[in-house]
Amino acid sequence: MRPVSNLLRDLQRLTLLMKRFSLGDVDYLENQYREIYGMNQEEKAKETIAHNRKRFFIALLALLLLLVSILMGQNNREQHYLYMEAENQQIIGLIRPESGMIQGDITAKIVKEDSVWKAEMPTKILSVSMMDEQKQETIPVRNQEEELRRQVESLLREAIAAPGSRILLPTHTRDGTPIQWETRKNMGLGYPLIAIFLIGWILTSSRYSILKREREEASRSVERNLPHFLNQLVLLLNAGSIFEGAFQEILKNQQKKKEKTYFYSQLELILIRYEETRDPLDAQLADLARRTDDQDFIRIAGIIRDNLQRGILLPEKLLKERNDLMHRRKKRVEEEIRVKETKLTMPLCLHLLVLITIAIAPAVLTS
Repeated sequence: MRPVSNLLRDLQRLTLLMKRFSLGDVDYLENQYREIYGMNQEEKAKETIAHNRKRFFIALLALLLLLVSILMGQNNREQHYLYMEAENQQIIGLIRPESGMIQGDITAKIVKEDSVWKAEMPTKILSVSMMDEQKQETIPVRNQEEELRRQVESLLREAIAAPGSRILLPTHTRDGTPIQWETRKNMGLGYPLIAIFLIGWILTSSRYSILKREREEASRSVERNLPHFLNQLVLLLNAGSIFEGAFQEILKNQQKKKEKTYFYSQLELILIRYEETRDPLDAQLADLARRTDDQDFIRIAGIIRDNLQRGILLPEKLLKERNDLMHRRKKRVEEEIRVKETKLTMPLCLHLLVLITIAIAPAVLTS
């Protein structure tokens, strides 16, 4: 037998694994946020875990309510019209409703010497006020099983048609064969299991959704602001500024706008590190490009780093990159517009059909 300490250790490992699987890994989040922002983001990682924990408890509460409602509904659906023996819980009758009617299924089982016959019998229990005689269609008998089914259905109808608040089910067929009555034991757990699977899949697949959203926002910020940054940098370099001075001037002008974006916030951090540690701007810019994983930014940062010592070549190459970047951005925007136009085609067609219908409806109705 394994020691209790080993069992507790295994339980602790399993709990930690389930926590990481459902809420996310704090170390992984810290590393990813550090990649995005270039500095320690322990608090942001903890906020993401707290957000995931809140979502987990809400989903767990919703799942528990769903299970309770399904089980209670299943129990009521199976038991509210059945009359059972107190000793062995065998079904011996049905309970007539005080008003209206009850519809359900009950299974009849007949055991013979050489075979077992079982079939579901649809039951329709009317209240006393609704017990009017109903005509029953005569259906020709085709085989022995159908004859047995018709006989059991006939006995069941006769029992239901008898007056009284409790309906005693027939115990034997007309030839004396015993009849056993059953109900389905299906507790309806298929839907809860599907709900558990779906909720678990949604929680685990979206535990890093905040991280993914911030990474996408960072990429969009670089895509939006990089051409503007290059344009200002080329103008200042052509005006005679050195790279460091142009970099500082761009950020000074951006701070006056009081508009906080990811791209310029990262450039401000680069400038702060440069002023404090004299870490080269081109090296920090290349590291930022690597962390954002933007191919245009990586190429431009490489050009800046390779040509910084050559002076006059840098503005020319940056101007060419700026023009190419603006051209590609224009093409990308045009493609996005075409995609949106395609998506709007169907709603516009439906709207046109509605307008045509409204226009011609009066003429059709009056003709």
